[in-house]
Amino acid sequence: MRINEMTLTPPIYNPETGAFEADARLTEAGTVFSYRVSHVSAPHAEFDAVSRGLKGQALMQHRHSKERTQRLIRDTVRAATSRANSPMVGAFLAA
Repeated sequence: MRINEMTLTPPIYNPETGAFEADARLTEAGTVFSYRVSHVSAPHAEFDAVSRGLKGQALMQHRHSKERTQRLIRDTVRAATSRANSPMVGAFLAA
């Protein structure tokens, strides 16, 4: 499948592991997949190099986790429908 969009949270350096860490969200065919990624690098590394490493790690996890269950999946269509039908949203929209 084709990945439509990929976003990263701002990378944070973890001195215990010596790596930058971020959350990656990939959108593929209307489904959002989330991964926790890390890239081993010096704390003064260039942002572009860190960003490329984190994106590469996210793509690798996504491609190689098809048979595994260690990924977070969020169906955006089902989530939007359930939010619109919730009593809290209905009460808010009626007000």
